[in-house]
Amino acid sequence: MNDLLKVIHNRASIRKFTGEHIPESDMEQIMSAAQSVPSINNYQPVTYVEITDQSVKDQAADLVNMPYVASSDRFFVILADYHKLLVGFEGKEREIAQTNLSAYNIAEGAALSAGVSAYAAIIAAESLGYGGVTMAGPVRAFQIYENYLDLPEMTKVVFTLALGVPDGHPGVKPKLPLSTFWQKDSYDTNVIDQGIADYNKTMRSYYESRNIDENWTEHNKKALTKAKDTTALTEYAKRKGFNLK
Repeated sequence: MNDLLKVIHNRASIRKFTGEHIPESDMEQIMSAAQSVPSINNYQPVTYVEITDQSVKDQAADLVNMPYVASSDRFFVILADYHKLLVGFEGKEREIAQTNLSAYNIAEGAALSAGVSAYAAIIAAESLGYGGVTMAGPVRAFQIYENYLDLPEMTKVVFTLALGVPDGHPGVKPKLPLSTFWQKDSYDTNVIDQGIADYNKTMRSYYESRNIDENWTEHNKKALTKAKDTTALTEYAKRKGFNLK
């Protein structure tokens, strides 16, 4: 296994940081790697906005109950950004283009592009000895970001990235069997079912080592069967020009 594959296979979400600083020269390498990935139609519809004001990080961390937002050395709000794509468009051309860009599949393309980019940022950071975690939860603090960052129309927070010097390593979390991820010619539900049954045994042992009595399916049931009101997030997207038609 080469060095790149080792970094990929050993990746883990880091939520505890020492407080040491990532120098600007290393951040430039990380951001350059994140920018180098493919994107939908080469629209490059992704922008990272780093929040350096500790009070803003603290507000966001308190609102979403994620202290590592505040304790990370570098915290980024990642945007689906079609504002910069529309620079130079005027009048009817801009109106038509903006309508097309607000469609669900195009908005989804920006979010997917952001995800690919964030993964590259994480891998680049880990290759330099740092660690981090991507998070959707802090998006719930969107109003804080809107107030602080002056985000224009056709930009929308899709998730966030926290980076820093790791304070220990939590270990690599087991993944589903490769057979549930890589199939050929058809979707084999029997293979999926058996893979999940096997994985539940693995994850029960994993969670038990952390004093948690559940398996993967039970863990997901707790998360997915709670009533959640996402109206505010949907309305936020529409206000920013993403009508999701």
